[in-house]
Amino acid sequence: ALGYPWPRPPSSVLLDGEDVEHLEAWDADAAAGRWPLLAFGSNGSPETLARKFAHLPADERRIPVLAGDLHDFDVGAAGHPTAYGSFPATLFTSPGTALRAAVLWVTPVQLTALTWTEVSYRLGRLDGVRFDADLAGAPAVPAVLAYSSRWGILHLDGAAVALAALPALERTVAAVTQEELLGRLARET
Repeated sequence: ALGYPWPRPPSSVLLDGEDVEHLEAWDADAAAGRWPLLAFGSNGSPETLARKFAHLPADERRIPVLAGDLHDFDVGAAGHPTAYGSFPATLFTSPGTALRAAVLWVTPVQLTALTWTEVSYRLGRLDGVRFDADLAGAPAVPAVLAYSSRWGILHLDGAAVALAALPALERTVAAVTQEELLGRLARET
């Protein structure tokens, strides 16, 4: 539980099953027939994606991942724990914040596979977003699909808290680690 959201690459990559290849430039055809899906929690981890796509045919385990900064959003603890004990991430608006995130360019099959693993989340679309990719030639991403917790965001002392494991610039709320969050909640119950 304390390792959530699991290690992720600091830059854009191409995942192919369990193989992770750092991208130097964006291939203009990489997004063809794919949808941009925002990854800010465990879905940004190659290990998690390899596990979630393991049952798919080999060509459906290949996914371009564009790293960058999502503006005016942050991630906090969802209002429910996972089965393994961590509090997963969910988005909330945060004007002025720049959240380090990724955009997964998913096929319909990959989106379906991921959605089956996100039963405590709703899938929606965010229009008018500002996502600054870190890769030369990357496409503009003015809209993304994203998961949002059905249980909302956890509040401590009446305020949202960000998850410290997910980096952001100009955070407007306090950030906590999983250990701090779980310790605090254990003392309060």
